[in-house]
Amino acid sequence: MKKIFFTAIILLGSKAAFGQQNLQFKGLSANLAPTNETELIKNGPNWIETISERTLYTSTFLSDDGQIKIIQSKRPINYYNTENVLVPINSKLSQLTNNTWAALDQPSPTYLHNDGSFSVTSSNQQPFTLGKNCKINNQSIKSIFEF
Repeated sequence: MKKIFFTAIILLGSKAAFGQQNLQFKGLSANLAPTNETELIKNGPNWIETISERTLYTSTFLSDDGQIKIIQSKRPINYYNTENVLVPINSKLSQLTNNTWAALDQPSPTYLHNDGSFSVTSSNQQPFTLGKNCKINNQSIKSIFEF
């Protein structure tokens, strides 16, 4: 028992003397981001999409110095528009009218109305609206959103 106790004290003492110092972590010391990103963009390669290689799930880009970059996703990143051309999905809302915002560049265009309701376009291009004429305990909910 004395040998085990003595060995434990030796090991604990040697850890303090020879162990790795673990000072409190203060973040990374190296800045991995470029300091002048605009210079990197100006001097970097120019990427152009190869539209003929576009699929529903991939987009391929070629640089002027011969590099290839492929963006791939498990979900569609491109869709066939009304002219049957494969184009990138853009789900960003933009103002359509004074009271409506819309994301039109996608397979099912969506609309956000100033009363809080929203519309989604079905596969047969007919929009259906949700959140209109809502009631809680038979009381109408009147909401007007300012855009």
